[in-house]
Amino acid sequence: MLILTLLSLTIWITLLAFRGQFWRSHIQLSPVPPNFDTLPSVCAIIPARNEADLLPKTLRSLLLQENISQLRVILVDDRSDDGTADVARAIAADINALGEELNLTLPQLEIITADPLPPGWSGKLWAMDQGTRDYHRRSPSPRLER
Repeated sequence: MLILTLLSLTIWITLLAFRGQFWRSHIQLSPVPPNFDTLPSVCAIIPARNEADLLPKTLRSLLLQENISQLRVILVDDRSDDGTADVARAIAADINALGEELNLTLPQLEIITADPLPPGWSGKLWAMDQGTRDYHRRSPSPRLER
């Protein structure tokens, strides 16, 4: 036990005396302003079933994101019975009105209704698949440059 104590004490004395105050973090990186022209476009797919209570916070927060060059939001209404799609439309209308008022370009919101659940699929995965298919159907495929 005494050997471990002496070894630990020796290590701490060495660090304190010979390592140049290693605990001070005087080196700092200078901030680099982001280049928003080179940011990729982002598509957020939201599978939603009976989410009307949560959408005022979550969807509003997503639609008001900053520092994203092109944001597209696809909300897949998975046959909700609580008015999820209507709540999402109302939120989008409020956000669009705010954007026009402040002269801002805000993300697009697209609301689609999922097809009936086929055998072998779970609800959220089926809704995500529907949103992904809709995105690929409406968006051009990226071109790979060589």
